[in-house]
Amino acid sequence: MKEWIEKIWRPNVNGCQMLLLDSLKVHKMASIRQYLENDCATQVQYIPPGVTGLSQPVDVGVMKSFKKKIQDLYVKHHIDHPFQPTLLRGV
Repeated sequence: MKEWIEKIWRPNVNGCQMLLLDSLKVHKMASIRQYLENDCATQVQYIPPGVTGLSQPVDVGVMKSFKKKIQDLYVKHHIDHPFQPTLLRGV
């Protein structure tokens, strides 16, 4: 979790933020919460157990369009920046 915070969360947020997490044990570790709140200016809130299933239809709808957008960006990136052939790729 701390690796994700360092590589993804911290570099991409500015100012005070709120992070909504599920009730996974690692998310609820006091050290993780303290690190987010004290070092990353992030307020942590938890989704109550059992609620995730209720929100799944919304999640599916949101994720479908999100994944499509990511896929489109990935394809565009590789069209604009094609892989350069190397000897290793030829093997």
